[in-house]
Amino acid sequence: SLPWLLFMLGCFLTVLGLTFAQGGFDGFNTVNDGIPRDLVPVTETDGDGSVPEVNRACRLAAGCLAIVAVVTIALVFHANPKPRRQRIVYLICAVLIIGAFAMAITALILDVQYIDEAKQCTTEPVTLQRYCVDADGYIVALVILDAAVIAFSLAAIAMLIPWSLDFSFRRKYRHWVDIGRDMAEEEAEQMAPKKPGLEHVHVVLIFMALGLLLIAAIALIVVTGLLHDLRERVTGEYWDSTDPPQDYSGWPVTNTQARLFTSAAACINTVLTLIPWPRREWAYATAFCFAILSGLFFYCFALDVAQLESAKERACPASVSCEFGRYSATAVFDFICGLVPLVYLVWQFVIKHNKSRVVQPKKFKPEDVPMHIPGLYEGVEHDMAKQEPPPIRPTLGVEVVEMEHPDTRELCLTVINVTKGGCYEEAGGRIGDILLYWGN
Repeated sequence: SLPWLLFMLGCFLTVLGLTFAQGGFDGFNTVNDGIPRDLVPVTETDGDGSVPEVNRACRLAAGCLAIVAVVTIALVFHANPKPRRQRIVYLICAVLIIGAFAMAITALILDVQYIDEAKQCTTEPVTLQRYCVDADGYIVALVILDAAVIAFSLAAIAMLIPWSLDFSFRRKYRHWVDIGRDMAEEEAEQMAPKKPGLEHVHVVLIFMALGLLLIAAIALIVVTGLLHDLRERVTGEYWDSTDPPQDYSGWPVTNTQARLFTSAAACINTVLTLIPWPRREWAYATAFCFAILSGLFFYCFALDVAQLESAKERACPASVSCEFGRYSATAVFDFICGLVPLVYLVWQFVIKHNKSRVVQPKKFKPEDVPMHIPGLYEGVEHDMAKQEPPPIRPTLGVEVVEMEHPDTRELCLTVINVTKGGCYEEAGGRIGDILLYWGN
């Protein structure tokens, strides 16, 4: 459940960040009562800080493709399915990374053209005169992040494709069943034996590249969002002549407080769930909290949808364009954060519990067992002296334990006891031997 808990924590932190960004906070103690829509002057150029929207689309596509590919690889590596299935998934993820690589190159070419043109502007309401200041730092940062995504994508592709094809990128063996299963598929693919420790090196190198790619992709999306916030947004009675006018862009106080409490409590409960405390009561307590928090997130979702519908019913002033995109995204995340804990609880406490449940045998009462069955022992001889003893099964005369190999760090069998005069001792074996595989 660790990957699922980390995913939930990421969703909760996202909602918490959106709440702070859209809550209309004026210090720590004051929350402004706003309307969930943005008023953008019609004089505003189409884009983010005078940068066209196509640049933003390319950057978001590159970042999202990279994040989806890296997260999928990590989940499949953790699940450790059969090598052939792993190879198929890894190759599909490599195609996604290639797509991220291509989109990042496109974004880099477009961003370089606007490296000196990013601006943050303000429109004077009476004369509609615009005053702009340079914001070149955002574009410089985006160019650097575009290049980073390109470099790390290329490195990940160069390692992931060949090492997935020869089965050298996979999780370390967990038990002997995995070893036999994987060796059988390697023989079917006519794979050559790999050097000891090679798989560990490949895993470390690929995950280093994927980790750097994930960091660069997340940073690219974050800086893109910061550049998007450079778009001019106006409020006040001059721009909105309705009664009452829109003085603040953001959520009402009730929505902000409810979402802030729920997302913060969800983050705390997820962190507490990650604590490895082997108590059944602790697991049930955190699960109960997740069920309550799921209901609270759905309550926040209902509040946000109602306020969005109310904001859309308001007349949009003629001198501005009304935008609801980022507030609709918050409502969507509310629904996701309400759904994700329910899926986790069903999987962890219903599906997984049923798979691991032990069925107790039926307890018979003494009166249920018949004392005498007619004809049961008729014609059966009970002369035990005439019966031959069962044959003795041959043994190897060796006792082993599963341990990690000191060089390759893979699981192997280590001899801890040898029977004197047994087959293993006659073959030259001794205590401390490491068994790499069984064979004829």
